[in-house]
Amino acid sequence: MKATSLFIVGILLGLFISMSSTESKKKTQRYINLPGRLIQALFSDGVLVGDMLYLSGRLDLDSKTGKPPADVK
Repeated sequence: MKATSLFIVGILLGLFISMSSTESKKKTQRYINLPGRLIQALFSDGVLVGDMLYLSGRLDLDSKTGKPPADVK
């Protein structure tokens, strides 16, 4: 009796874990790039996954020279 109960609980737990992992895979990803982007980088400005927004930083380049400013300020 105990072995059967443990077996059923194990099966149900396995099903629950597999269902929760497939739910996390269903979250859509949306890649965000700012308009007027001059540099074609290998990364996006942001990625929206479900309710979480991941942002990346980049330097503001001088539009005339294409170089970063000498001072961070």
